Amino acid sequence: MARREKFDRSDVPEASVHRTVLSLVALVVVGVLTVLLVRTIWTRAHLDDRLNDDALNAALGNQQATQYWDNNYPSGKDLETVLLIEVDGDVTTSTTLTGLSLVVINRTDGTGTIVDIPLDTRVMTEGAKLTVASALPALGEAKFIEVLSAFTNLPADHIIVASRDVMPDIEAIKTFGPLNTITSRLLESIRTDMRSKTFVTFAGEVTAIGLDNFQLMEAPRWHEDPVEGEEGVPEGGWQIIGMTDLCYAVGKFSDVDPNAVPEETTEETAEAEAAPEG
Repeated sequence: MARREKFDRSDVPEASVHRTVLSLVALVVVGVLTVLLVRTIWTRAHLDDRLNDDALNAALGNQQATQYWDNNYPSGKDLETVLLIEVDGDVTTSTTLTGLSLVVINRTDGTGTIVDIPLDTRVMTEGAKLTVASALPALGEAKFIEVLSAFTNLPADHIIVASRDVMPDIEAIKTFGPLNTITSRLLESIRTDMRSKTFVTFAGEVTAIGLDNFQLMEAPRWHEDPVEGEEGVPEGGWQIIGMTDLCYAVGKFSDVDPNAVPEETTEETAEAEAAPEG
């Protein structure tokens, strides 16, 4: 019986350890690229959901303008105020406040202040007294923002609704690139009226100052005794924001009237001012 000859086929790859390793590496690379692609698609899809929020843009336009009283004048400083509303849960639906603060950038002095507003602070609308914690679910987001601007006397330039403390991530953000891990984490946690370019600019201002260099303060408040028989009063009575003190603290108010006409100095008045007393 004739023996059959064996021939090696060049078109059939031989099994080897080297080839197995290369296959595994290829699978890992494909997996990583798939994850990056999914993240990119997710980030792009959520940019419109989380930034340039229509409801927050509308709320900004309904705020109360800053009021000036006797002997209080505009400081002339370039200030940017960001209202940071922290909620427990989904930033699109939750009305449970966990934190409330004003982030004030003083561009003139190159400084920043974060003003914490305690949740038992009293606000009032249509004669009803509410704490800020109860005002958000009672009034809804838009009315809450309007009422808050009246009781702080500091209407916000921008608003961020967040499900956690996002300031460290904001300080770290440099760009809204689709592969940026911080971007993805932020977009999962916020809603804001700001567009991506505005948000990156704000983040750059926070970074330039340095979060550790921000002045941290609690909103100055004064006590109000409750009316006899009044319901819903926090233990110890009502606490109301001292608007004048707050506006001075962040650099909004000045004691100098910018429109005042300086007194004309004559030769006689100059000599009188220079003359020694007595």
